[in-house]
Order: sequence, then structure tokens, then C-alpha cells
Amino acid sequence: MYNLDTHSSLYDIKGILYKANQKTIIQLINGDNFLKENNIDFVDFLKIDVEGAEYEVLKGFEESIKNGKIKAIQFEYGYINISTHKLLIDFYEFFEKHDYVLGKIFPKTVEFRKYETKYEDFLGPNFIAVKKTETELINLLKRK
Repeated sequence: MYNLDTHSSLYDIKGILYKANQKTIIQLINGDNFLKENNIDFVDFLKIDVEGAEYEVLKGFEESIKNGKIKAIQFEYGYINISTHKLLIDFYEFFEKHDYVLGKIFPKTVEFRKYETKYEDFLGPNFIAVKKTETELINLLKRK
């Protein structure tokens, strides 16, 4: 764990000037099990901000994502992904496999786009994945 005004992450973040000052043991439940245990059949919007563990969280929701039970998922991608070794292409491949489109969130619009290596810049931070069948939502998000 890092100072409260810096970071709190499961990962040691390489390339920053400060170091973690404590470790905390936590219990986790994966997303699919959480939804089942709480009788949640459908999620309109899932926001993930877990300081580098976004990909692992997505894997924990994979059954629900695969079955189209989550309409839209916002997640962060940035310099911490250098330490986690999860590239933007990993997120694209994960979501495309499950029939989602991926877009980078800007202040007034979302730019849905195919993957290109030039986007591997670690300058996120916010992206959104939307189920391809949610065309009305995708069009609303693309508006400026």
C-alpha cells in the first residue's frame, strides 16, 4: 500500500520515486460469484478502478461478460500497465472475443476504434467497452 495521496495497488509500481509503505492481506471474491451470490442477473454499467488489477477483475467477470450480462464496462489503462504487463491489446482481444467494442473516453465523447500499436502509449486513463448489440448507447457515447 502506498501513501493515501499517492497510490494503493496490489502491484509494486516500477518507475515511481516512492515505495509501498505497508502490505495488507485482503479477501477477494470474483465478479461472477459476487453476481450469483447477490442474485444480480444484469449489470448496465460496471466501473473498474483498481490501480492495475483491471485485467484480473475482468477475468473474474468473464462468464457474465461472455453471456452478455454486462452492458458497458469502464476501466483504466495507463502507466501502471507497464508493471502489470497487461497491454492495451490484451484488453482489445479480451473484449473483441466477447463481442464488445472498445473506446477511449475523452471529455465530451468516446472514440470507438480498432486497435493500433500507436495507442499503446500508457496515456489512458479511461476506456469503455460496450456490448456490440447496444448500438443506441454506442451512438450516444460517440456524440460530441
